[in-house]
Formats: sequence, structure tokens, C-alpha cells
Amino acid sequence: MFSPFQKAEALRIYDQVGSVDRTIRILGYPTRRCLYGWIQERSEQDPTARRKAIRVKRDEEVPLSREGRKQQDILSAEEVDELQEKLRKAQMTLDILQEIVRRKQMQPVFTVTPISQREKTEIIDLLRSKYSLHELLEAAVIDRSAYYYHHNALERRHNETEK
Repeated sequence: MFSPFQKAEALRIYDQVGSVDRTIRILGYPTRRCLYGWIQERSEQDPTARRKAIRVKRDEEVPLSREGRKQQDILSAEEVDELQEKLRKAQMTLDILQEIVRRKQMQPVFTVTPISQREKTEIIDLLRSKYSLHELLEAAVIDRSAYYYHHNALERRHNETEK
């Protein structure tokens, strides 16, 4: 669920502030139960890890307040949400491009043509279970009306072949 980087970052912040609640408030993740599990797991692997971290904290005088910490050290909850949204859009773009490449690889090398609105509609239909229609239309640069025109034409063609 959480990446190794997120886990390490949460434990680093926990070591700085010394509080599970404050760590969760600062990062916006994980749950209390999850963080306690990570702390327990780390203490089982290296029993002196927590004591070392406390010693470092005292020696370095790490600022504990939200205002006192450096901006680049910890991302705010809004920044995390923004990055997750960018990642989601990048993944959607990658899915679309992979489908385009898969379709174009089936064509002979010298006859590759630009992707048609019908092909865009087929790709959107494939990815609709994973992404919203609005996002897909925006990424594929196709109007809603053009999408529905081709979608309905494809459905009619499919229904005629079934009969």
C-alpha cells in the first residue's frame, strides 16, 4: 500500500517529532495502526534504532514545530494530493499511449497513420473502467459529441455483426 520511500519518510518524521499523532498530522498518512506496526517492525530488526534517532535529535536540535521545519523536508498534504493526481494522469497517458502503440504495431511499418477519432473512441472504451470519461476525453483531445457519435456507431456495428 505504501512505498518503501513513504515508510522511511514516516519513520524519519516520527524520529524527529517523537509522536505518532504529530507524524500523521504532518504527513497525512499512514494510519496509527500502520505506523505503530512500522515502528515495531523496525525495533525488531534493530533494537537500538529508536535510541539512536533520539540521540541524533537532541544533538542536532531538529525543529519540532510545523513552522520551524524546512519547506523542502516534508511535503504538505496538499502537495501530496497534487503529486498523486499528477501521477494518476501520467499513468492514464501511459495507458493510452501503450494502447496506441499496440494497435499501430499491428500495421505494416510504412503505413502508420495518425490515430483516428474512431480509434480514440475504442481506446477510451477500453480504459473507461479505470478512468473517468472526462479525463479520457481531455487526454485524447476528442469532443464528447464526437466520442458518442463514434461510440454509438461502433455499438451499432457490433449489434449488426451479432445478428
